[in-house]
Amino acid sequence: MIEDTRKLALSLPLGDFSVGRFSMSPPPYRSTVIPMSFWKSLLGGGSAKSPGPGKPVREIEHNGYRIAATPYPEAGQFQVAGVITKEVAGAVRQHKFVRADRFGSLEEAADFAIMKGRQIIDQQGDRIFG
Repeated sequence: MIEDTRKLALSLPLGDFSVGRFSMSPPPYRSTVIPMSFWKSLLGGGSAKSPGPGKPVREIEHNGYRIAATPYPEAGQFQVAGVITKEVAGAVRQHKFVRADRFGSLEEAADFAIMKGRQIIDQQGDRIFG
């Protein structure tokens, strides 16, 4: 019985190990090429081109700036984005922002974009245009 087990263990492919006078190597495997489009669709990559920020969902005024929430659909959710505008010396200046945050509803994404717009204005002021 022990002899049979020993023979069985020696007959299994073990990689590039030598057993006695004989060298065993792993059996040849066929490599299979899987197209990248399969992996993208499987992992939620979808299309290579995303639509980008869309139309303003909501706009507010904050400390002389105008904040427009412009979330857009991305991977089944809504990506947070917005535009901050202000008239400076007769010219309208814009600062666009896109956050990595995503929400399940358009309203949640718009609320968060407004909150982030206020935070950007409070922290940076007119420096966002420079």
